[in-house]
Amino acid sequence: MNRQYLKLGLKCVEVVTESDALRLVGNGFIEFRQRIITAASVKNHSVHTIRSGKKKVLYLYFEGFGVECVEGVRVLDDVSTHLAHLKHTLTKIGGFITIITSGQFLVDYAVLSDDVAAVVIPGKREVYIDKHHGEVTIYIV
Repeated sequence: MNRQYLKLGLKCVEVVTESDALRLVGNGFIEFRQRIITAASVKNHSVHTIRSGKKKVLYLYFEGFGVECVEGVRVLDDVSTHLAHLKHTLTKIGGFITIITSGQFLVDYAVLSDDVAAVVIPGKREVYIDKHHGEVTIYIV
């Protein structure tokens, strides 16, 4: 298990990688596994088709995902692992993390801000969502 810290605007998230999983931890978490995405502390979610059906976007809404940065811990703008490349970008309206995953996840890319995660997948894939007590599990087939 590998742990690193990444900026999210003026806050931070912990990036945890295992052999088959990528997890971003803040106030809740979002975890990418092969064909499964799990997220906790989700207020709401939705799925939309874009680009004339060529892509689907899964939106997961949070109430503040980032946490205060821990003093003495090295916080990065950019993290590369065997599973994904994550890059922080800070704009005038806030910060976000772009996540480019390896092909095993069936995710084209994802963008995480402090209040929403947008996960883009191929449009031909079916999505099944299971929600229990603020935790959402998304199955991609």
